[in-house]
Amino acid sequence: GGGEGGGGTLQCEPCETTEQDGKELELLEEHLYELTLIKKNLDLYVRHLMRKALSSSITPALIERLKRDPSRVLLIVDYKAKVLPGRNRETQTEAYGKKGKSLWGATAIRWDQESGDCEVLNFRIVCDDSTQTWFHTLNEIGVTLDELLAEWSTAKCFDLLSDGAGNFTCTALMTSLPRCFSSRKLQIREHVISEVGDGKNLTDTDFQQVQRSLDQAKAGGGSVTNAQEILDALQAFPTAGTLNTGIDLGNRSQEPKAEPKPYSGLDSIYHREYEYDSAGNFTGVRLRQFFRLGGGRVVAASVLRALWKKEFTAAGELDPLRLTPTVSADSAARRPKIKPSSEHAAVAKRARASAAAARKALDVEHDLQAAAAERQRTLERAARGQETFECKYSVVGCTHRHYLSPANAKWHEQHACPFRPETDGPSAPDARAATREAMLGPQRSYAESNVESASVKVDIRRGPSPSGTATVLKHAGQAGMCANDGAVLHALRKLPLDGPIKLVVRVVRPIKPPAYGLQRFRPDRLSANDADTARMVTTVPNRPPPPLLDQGWAIRPPMERKRFTDEQKALLVEIFDRPDRISEEAAESLFKQRFAAREGSFARKYRLNKVQIKSWMSSEKT
Repeated sequence: GGGEGGGGTLQCEPCETTEQDGKELELLEEHLYELTLIKKNLDLYVRHLMRKALSSSITPALIERLKRDPSRVLLIVDYKAKVLPGRNRETQTEAYGKKGKSLWGATAIRWDQESGDCEVLNFRIVCDDSTQTWFHTLNEIGVTLDELLAEWSTAKCFDLLSDGAGNFTCTALMTSLPRCFSSRKLQIREHVISEVGDGKNLTDTDFQQVQRSLDQAKAGGGSVTNAQEILDALQAFPTAGTLNTGIDLGNRSQEPKAEPKPYSGLDSIYHREYEYDSAGNFTGVRLRQFFRLGGGRVVAASVLRALWKKEFTAAGELDPLRLTPTVSADSAARRPKIKPSSEHAAVAKRARASAAAARKALDVEHDLQAAAAERQRTLERAARGQETFECKYSVVGCTHRHYLSPANAKWHEQHACPFRPETDGPSAPDARAATREAMLGPQRSYAESNVESASVKVDIRRGPSPSGTATVLKHAGQAGMCANDGAVLHALRKLPLDGPIKLVVRVVRPIKPPAYGLQRFRPDRLSANDADTARMVTTVPNRPPPPLLDQGWAIRPPMERKRFTDEQKALLVEIFDRPDRISEEAAESLFKQRFAAREGSFARKYRLNKVQIKSWMSSEKT
């Protein structure tokens, strides 16, 4: 209650302390939750880096198989970012409210035994229907195969490489691909899903050419508002080794109303190897979590068919309407490009290195000829009685050419000559020593004066040495000073303390990987019999080494699918119905304030980030 003299509120000191401790505890819990999220994200990122490092071997391994079988083709498929319709000099009002058009890209690679290189063909298929489901993808693959067989009639079996989008990894596409290929008397052998940001660079490079062609068409007065106009723009600005076509996906009525039951754990399956019997009939698929990792799991074709409530048998009968371009492209655009193999690339690299060495040798020869010509001109001037001026330190090793002006020679002596000593008049050996001392003096003085945190200062001078790096160690003070910093150099205990000590220090890699966190170097003995050789290892005192990771640790974990809770939806609706629009950052801040409990329906684990909030808002608007 308040006192007699006023209406203030009295509060005892223990209550204030308790309230302050509660705020600090809440702040610490908030930090702990954030660190937990950071640890989880870092863990996933490290796994991604390990998978990406290994996925770089996928494409070379698939290309090696092409060399053994000329009838085998590698297909790298992907969707371009949807093409936004546009026209030349359109108004700002016309630019709003548009829906992008679908553009499919496929890169076909096969081995040409005659040239000893890889032949590459790019296929582009544009479509007004931009709902890129598995059924859309299946139609695109079928049209790609028809166009490819018209160019490469000897193709028999295919390997497919794609990213991890849902339309490529779903059960429906996996069960429909064998029928799509077999209807054209072809076989799909493997379907490999690459890691994010790896494996599709050839297709992505072609997509850059697509965007350039579309920009050129609009800049020239054209328009790209539908699939027909986009196809004509691509034909008007052709790219070598590229085939353009378009489809009208009017067969959506054949798309099954109900998709098959998802196969358990399929979202973490990144390698699918299709198996056939001796008659060429599809018998099953071997599933692996990563490319060539383990024996995998064989799933029979009957098990895949049982996942459908009503089996989808029209996978090989899909025939969408083709669009005919009104612009004829150059016939040279249909010829495949040559992509050099790794062997040819190595030969070309050696040829470039030899040419660079020859150019360097020619430059050196020209320099020598120029120096000889300059020397000859100097002698001719001296013969004519014309006076020249040389550096006065030429007697101790300066080889600079003579000067015609005494001012230039004087400036060289005072500022540029590397043989300039500190004082005038020394002999040749003393001049070189003085120059060396002048160059290393400031660094050595700083190293000798800064001895507050260590007892040994090292000044390393780079240079050739038969047994290591030439190193000069200055030992400051008593050997007991080393104990204050915790870094005792055992190799220096029995050495004299007066003057510099010349050692040969060999720096080697640590036997064990360094521990996490910031490291510091600790000198240690290499052997008991060799006191002049030390080994530098990175260690952290009193910290155990990191635990060994289990086998398969970097495999992508199964995807987590969580539905929004009623409390999350209520706050999202509240934000959506606000009269004033707030940013995603402000909405995320509201979630942090509302969901701040340890447990329960308003626990911190139910917070939504900016991406989740934006995704829900976009779906709510539509």
